Amino acid sequence: MNVITYFPYIGGTVNTAVLLWFAGMVLAKKIDATSPASWGMWMILDAILTGASYFSAPTELRWILPSGWTLGALAVTLACVIRGEFSWTWRETLCAVSAGVATYFWMSMNAEAGVIAGAIAITLAGVPLLVDMSKSPNRGLLPVPIVTCAACILFIISAHGSFVGVFLPTASLVYNAVLIGLLLHRK
Repeated sequence: MNVITYFPYIGGTVNTAVLLWFAGMVLAKKIDATSPASWGMWMILDAILTGASYFSAPTELRWILPSGWTLGALAVTLACVIRGEFSWTWRETLCAVSAGVATYFWMSMNAEAGVIAGAIAITLAGVPLLVDMSKSPNRGLLPVPIVTCAACILFIISAHGSFVGVFLPTASLVYNAVLIGLLLHRK
């Protein structure tokens, strides 16, 4: 068996592990908790991406990356429920609307359209975090986008050249690379 066959498993595992680590750091009060509503909405978007990715090509393992994000976002949501304060702002509304639009495309068109719409939705839902990090970088978050970039590269390599197969990891790679740049930027 070719080593590339294992890339989705490796990428999904390390990405899930870094999010579980992040949840642990929030619980240990080493990283400030944010709104559990934000993480809950990201978890919903990740779950939509998991379903759309699975139904678009169940044998191509595209669903492993967003399923790891879903599990990780669930853990961070729970950590933020324990350590944070619930708040609902325009950011969570953006996530909710994005989730609705992605689900609409998936259900009204097909799973491939759901993956593309979901990838766009989750990227748009992450823009407020980019704005926050451009104003006040929190380097404690750095391991998450670094590991996510590595996982995305593994998924891109193993995508067999499929447009839908590379769209989500490429969008996530670009987003997380920008986030890394913002986190490393000195004010």
